[in-house]
Amino acid sequence: MMSLALSSNALLGTFVAVRDDIPARWGGLPLGHRASRDFFVGWGTGLSGPAPLYLLQLLATAGLWRDDRTARASRALLALLGIAYAAGMIGEPVAWHVLRPSRFDPLKTPIVAGNLVLPLAMTVLAMQRARTGSLS
Repeated sequence: MMSLALSSNALLGTFVAVRDDIPARWGGLPLGHRASRDFFVGWGTGLSGPAPLYLLQLLATAGLWRDDRTARASRALLALLGIAYAAGMIGEPVAWHVLRPSRFDPLKTPIVAGNLVLPLAMTVLAMQRARTGSLS
């Protein structure tokens, strides 16, 4: 469920980033060219991670309902992806910009907040489930 919430928020972030051409600039460095291209080639956008990571997340989420070994590996991958997503958002200048009270944006600020909170929640839940061995 958390994986679905994160994917939905990231999808919205991708649409907004492509619409407003907000490419990834992790640490302030220009990593790519255009958000629409960079999302697919692996850099992501200023408001979302790259498409290949979301594909991995989809596969890991599907793996939760497989045999025990696959489910354990899937939980570990989801935990790592959550850390990577949050680290990616923390490094984006757009995140620091819209999280300032004076720069609040009614669309981008909730996307950024979700891209910080949801991946960490996914990581915590995946780690908890890894210890208990349950899905839900």
